[in-house]
Amino acid sequence: KGFKILNNKLDKAKSDLVTFCALKESGGIPITFDLIDSYVKGKDDNDFFQIYDDIVASKELKEDTGYKYKLLRNRLKEFKTQIFASDVNYSFIVKFDAFLKNKNIGEGGLYNHHKCLKSIINEAMKLDKIGKSPYLLFKFKGVKQNDVFLEESEVLMIKDLKFTVDERKKYAVSRDMFLFSCYTGLRYSDCYSLRFCDIDFGNGILKIEMVKTGEEITLPIN
Repeated sequence: KGFKILNNKLDKAKSDLVTFCALKESGGIPITFDLIDSYVKGKDDNDFFQIYDDIVASKELKEDTGYKYKLLRNRLKEFKTQIFASDVNYSFIVKFDAFLKNKNIGEGGLYNHHKCLKSIINEAMKLDKIGKSPYLLFKFKGVKQNDVFLEESEVLMIKDLKFTVDERKKYAVSRDMFLFSCYTGLRYSDCYSLRFCDIDFGNGILKIEMVKTGEEITLPIN
């Protein structure tokens, strides 16, 4: 009695906590003392973007992979500026899929976004931030591969291309890197990151740690 302002603050805190617990329960997340403690201390475990950022920060991602997760986050933010963990259900994924298709990002872009989002949701489930993955019901297809190979004669035609002075400035390095990839089987990212110290000119050997897999390979250089 006699502390109306304080009582109003306590009522407001209680009401907010009840709402928080209701959101968690609707998302299939069990209510625990640790969950409530985190909320009272000001950490909103129901903010999906915060969960997303924490999971990405915990991963040791290569630059190219990190870009994919950054792009996905931007698309999610464009789709919906505020997302709660309890929002991420089958209906959410279906609507986000339609949103992506309207952006005409192609089959590859669509596949990458769903692949990354599924990975984030799986990690969130391990952390008890999300109760059930909507990807148990929502299925997405990989991109059909249509590999086209160059004949040896075609590679030689590229090798023997004659450039004007202006064309050489524009295309010579790209042509040489492409041929080097053909001769060694290295990915573009490995060619781009190649340094003189990776090559033993005396023994004609190239040693490099592949950017994508982290595996070290040794190649003969003739």
